[in-house]
Amino acid sequence: MKLFGGKQSGNRPEKPPDSKASPTPADAVPGDAGRRGARAWLAPFLIFCFALASLAGAAGLLFRPHRSGAPTEEAAAPTLRPAVEPTRVIATPPPAEEVPEEKPEPTEEPVVRNSDCWTFAVLGRERAGAQTDTVIVGRMDLAAGTLNLVSIPRDTLVNVEWGVKKINSILNFEDNAEAFLLRLSGLTGFCPDRYLVLDAPVAAAMISAVGGVSYTVPQSMDYDDPVQNLHIHIGSGTQWLNGENAVNVLRFRIGNGGTGYPDGDLGRIRTQQELLGCLARQLIESGEIPNRERLRELLTEQTVTNITPEELARFAGALLEIAPENIRFHTAPGAPTVIRGGFYYQLDPEQWVSLVNEALNPWSAPVAVDELDILREFGETGAVSTSGAVVPMESFFNYYDYTG
Repeated sequence: MKLFGGKQSGNRPEKPPDSKASPTPADAVPGDAGRRGARAWLAPFLIFCFALASLAGAAGLLFRPHRSGAPTEEAAAPTLRPAVEPTRVIATPPPAEEVPEEKPEPTEEPVVRNSDCWTFAVLGRERAGAQTDTVIVGRMDLAAGTLNLVSIPRDTLVNVEWGVKKINSILNFEDNAEAFLLRLSGLTGFCPDRYLVLDAPVAAAMISAVGGVSYTVPQSMDYDDPVQNLHIHIGSGTQWLNGENAVNVLRFRIGNGGTGYPDGDLGRIRTQQELLGCLARQLIESGEIPNRERLRELLTEQTVTNITPEELARFAGALLEIAPENIRFHTAPGAPTVIRGGFYYQLDPEQWVSLVNEALNPWSAPVAVDELDILREFGETGAVSTSGAVVPMESFFNYYDYTG
């Protein structure tokens, strides 16, 4: 979404929603230096196996257009201009020049939607009303037999009106999943068809419903937070995790005494992808998804989603047909940066667009960098969008004021 100028693209709204005030420091601090690491929940918990998969609804689902005014699937046959025959002059010299043959004007190829693809977004919170610290965008391609899942780090820099310009703040300000998807389309070039918003307790119940998961925990995880009544104590090594422990592994980032992943959130994303991959392989190799009725109940009654029970059933069946090696995890390419004392993750525009077109884009036309609204830090100016818009430094929340 272009909030500071530039062209509209894809399913972005005609104008930005009403601006909202910058968050209070209490709302702004979670996720930056000095915060408790395990408060943020970043775990799509492979419930995508049965939930996101609902995105893989049957053929014939209606999908939102990639760009406004996208051409119809049936393009009119081009009209060719007739060639003009040379004319001979018989009477007097000099002979008339030959008129060159006119070539037909080129016609643009129609932009069409791959009818075998379904796209979706999974948004995870540690609890209802908390920040969206898990953002996964996926595409299931039935014809190719592939499922691509792309994790977008929670601190990803986005072009929004309020001061904390991070992707994990959007749902708190918008309080609407469809509005979140419109913002997301500024990064992807298309609006995902389906969404699923869930919190940690629901994810734990889902993993328990399928019997837990066998996983090799990469390191000892010890974390205590009396404020949340959260206590994580899980040793390293291969073990069977029930739903609660699986969620705790997925939540862990920084432990007691500063222990944790050297690369912070990226390390946690890596663990999430590995654990979810184990769960997916476990379900596919068993040939069934147990307790489907319980899963259906959890998904339809305890999550925010536009997935129907019928789509969910179809997705679950389609998932079991995908070879485990064709379930592919990716992480949005980029690098950390600091703006006014706040830690952000800025996408690499060229690498990101390449990943979008390879793993996510369901349309025949590739997404281009200049169609998107990707911010990059730009010194004292603030940030600059790939649309050409400038986002001034003073529009960013000043973490230095809060931390002193």
